[in-house]
Amino acid sequence: MQLTGFPDLLTYSRQTRITASLKARLQTVSNEAVTGLHDDITKVTGGNVGGAHLMQKALNDIEQNQRLNSLSGTRLELITQALDGSRNAINGLDTKALIAVNSDNADLITSVSNEAEASLRSAMTALSSKHGSRNLLSGDATDTAPFAGADALLSDIRAIMTANTTPATIDAALDNYFDDPLGGFQTTQYLGGTNAAPPLRLSDGSVIQVDIRGDNQVIKDALRGLAVIATAADSGFPSDSPGFMEIYQNGITSTADGVAGLIAMQGDMGVYSETIDKANARDQFENLTLTAAYQAIIGRDQFEAAAELQQLQVQLEASYVITSRLASLTLTNFVR
Repeated sequence: MQLTGFPDLLTYSRQTRITASLKARLQTVSNEAVTGLHDDITKVTGGNVGGAHLMQKALNDIEQNQRLNSLSGTRLELITQALDGSRNAINGLDTKALIAVNSDNADLITSVSNEAEASLRSAMTALSSKHGSRNLLSGDATDTAPFAGADALLSDIRAIMTANTTPATIDAALDNYFDDPLGGFQTTQYLGGTNAAPPLRLSDGSVIQVDIRGDNQVIKDALRGLAVIATAADSGFPSDSPGFMEIYQNGITSTADGVAGLIAMQGDMGVYSETIDKANARDQFENLTLTAAYQAIIGRDQFEAAAELQQLQVQLEASYVITSRLASLTLTNFVR
């Protein structure tokens, strides 16, 4: 005769352990189904985890390199946008001013002068671009805005226009203001540092030194030209006089020189951007290669993991049912 013992605490405890084991395995397989990687690296590599860890470190390093390139690329892009914005604010104004001064039309000259002032303000705003709290065109004084502002600059140039009586002395005073290291632009208008900003660093250890500051000669030429066109009327010369035309023409020439210089700078930015793109391409290639090798070592087929996950769910549900029934059994129920 076969005897069957009634459930006891030992049987219930064993079933509880089975349920806990199924739950743990279910969690592991869930992670593997999502990540596509084995959770137990030691087991899947047969204890040889060194190679896998080295690959993981290399992948982490590449991720850090990509963040570094991204930071440098963003900063470079913002500088490029600042140059683009300033050039777009100025673009074509020198031609308009030339047409106006040769038209003997006082209203047209006034209109272009007003446009020059607006362009000056827009250009200086664009050149005051920031990356977070870092002022991009302030050299090594990144916590300081590059300029005192358009109002201060226009006030200084108007003072030069009214204080001098000939186009030659006005031009000489402007040379002193913009080009002399002790002139007004360098001492009161430009507020940034005298040295270049820290270089942009790339993942391969190379650096890009972008030495573009608000006191760059190209930028000073552009601002000078716009300010002269905007304030030429303050010189006191009639708009149809040779003196006015000479002052105005000097402003046009300076503006055109500034625009040409900005275009050249934009070309340099393109070269720098290409350097960053090449660094990114190298990192992406290394990332793809190492990821494939890493997956070959500890990768888990996600479809297989999903199938096992479904099977474990069925087993766990059955285990819960059995455990529940064992827990509800009593001696009274057994002897009925």
